[in-house]
Amino acid sequence: RSSPEGSSERRARVAVPCGAGGHLAAGLLAQQMGLPITLLAATNANDALHRLLATGELRAHGTVSQTASPSMDIQVPYNVWRLLF
Repeated sequence: RSSPEGSSERRARVAVPCGAGGHLAAGLLAQQMGLPITLLAATNANDALHRLLATGELRAHGTVSQTASPSMDIQVPYNVWRLLF
């Protein structure tokens, strides 16, 4: 991809933990503001945000698995509204 001046633009690749969706929303906002990044949404066994995006349904799913990333151990991605609006 080229920048407006014609020089090639280097994009950083950023892996973003996606439990509730807030970190991903911040990354998308930074991207829209012009930060040259490519985002990779990372999830764990609870995959709440992935389930929402795959099914279109915002609802709790069974039990929460305890993982090494407790901030992502949720049933419903409560910050998803930041991605939608």
